[in-house]
Amino acid sequence: MIELVARGETMCSPHLAHAMFTRLSELAHAPDRPLSDEPMILSERELDIVRLIADGWSNRQIADHLFLSPHTVKNHVYNILKKLRVQRRLEAVKWAAEKGLLNQGPQ
Repeated sequence: MIELVARGETMCSPHLAHAMFTRLSELAHAPDRPLSDEPMILSERELDIVRLIADGWSNRQIADHLFLSPHTVKNHVYNILKKLRVQRRLEAVKWAAEKGLLNQGPQ
């Protein structure tokens, strides 16, 4: 055993190897996870901003409401569009509506 480790090889007991391969086999045969389990793409702050955009608010109005600078809001909007791979604010709103995210959380 010591010689294996000294050569840089990995030591693994037969019991552990069996357990690992059993689990890998289970995962390989498991059905794909539903989309609802996908990780959240946008932060809570970004979702708040998308919700306000959906309500027709300008960057200036959003900034005043959230106590941010207009420049910070503009950066958030840029990041939202980039993360969602869309070009327009309305496309981001459409994405949020399709995910059922517009009526969630405080504004």
